[in-house]
Amino acid sequence: MKKTVPKLRWLAIPALICYLPLTVAAEANAAASVRAALPSAAIIQTPDVTVTGRVTDEKGEGLPGVNVVVKGTSDGTSTDVEGRYSITVPDNATLVVSYVGYTPREIAVGGRTTIDVPLTPDAQALSEVVVLGYTTQNRQNLTSAVSPVDVAAAKRAPVATITEAIQGRTTGVQISNSGTPGQAPIFNIRGIGTLNGGSAPLFVVDGLWTNNIRDLNPSDIESLTVLKDASSTSIYGSQGANGVVIITTKKGKAGKPTIGFNAYAGVQNVVDRWDLTNASEWAALSREAYQNAGLTPLASAANPENYANTDWQDEILRTGTVQDYNLNFSGGSTGENFSTNFLISGAILNKKVR
Repeated sequence: MKKTVPKLRWLAIPALICYLPLTVAAEANAAASVRAALPSAAIIQTPDVTVTGRVTDEKGEGLPGVNVVVKGTSDGTSTDVEGRYSITVPDNATLVVSYVGYTPREIAVGGRTTIDVPLTPDAQALSEVVVLGYTTQNRQNLTSAVSPVDVAAAKRAPVATITEAIQGRTTGVQISNSGTPGQAPIFNIRGIGTLNGGSAPLFVVDGLWTNNIRDLNPSDIESLTVLKDASSTSIYGSQGANGVVIITTKKGKAGKPTIGFNAYAGVQNVVDRWDLTNASEWAALSREAYQNAGLTPLASAANPENYANTDWQDEILRTGTVQDYNLNFSGGSTGENFSTNFLISGAILNKKVR
């Protein structure tokens, strides 16, 4: 007689239910054993490293006062006068290097101990800010109030003063000669702004105020900017009512001393002269004019041969010569806690009539 054998799959279900609690307990005990075997420092933090380096500009010179901060924190430092920095950070940290006028950079440490960071100028950020004496303003608020002058092109003109060199190179600025030999040109910015204060603008040379730059050598000028509107000249008060001309002179740079020399020589003469009449031509015109007017001609016009044919332009005007010599000596040095520079220049301008 045959008996039915029960199927095994119905017996496997109760076995699995009894085995699951044992498996979970075993895994929990294994994880606890692993955590106990590992050092606690390996789980909490990564080792710190001291990172040193130098932040430089596009010319390779050190930038002082650059911010070096750990990304996501307030921990940071700044560079010294030579652009060097030192900071202790986790070896997997990211440094954020930022400076006004330059594009910020993010650099992963990656366990390195020396990181040099070159920065590039941010042209967009620089174009949005204009320096006005002791303050800055957005360029969009100034419209055409600020006019920089191309000093390099202006200095090519063989003139004695910088005002003559920029003549005709800036809109809204009228520079004219008074006609007196040796006298400084008349400098007007958008007309006369004061009734009793004259029409000359205020000149600011390296932060010093003056009303005359006649003795300033054009070869010593690094940059020149003309401020014309009230929004740009307001900081100077009433003295800036006729406009302000900001001038920055050249300065020495750290490194080997350099010597610069330039010179030119030429002649000066009147290009256009009046086409004058001689005695006979003048007499003929005089007689015709008096006759047309119904008047008796002048006695002097009857005998023009008695008068000399003198061209007073030839008697007064002469060909002049001009010579200009400029020599400068500059240099500088930098140390751990100091920085110096110097520039010594001299010029000789000689004009005479041959």
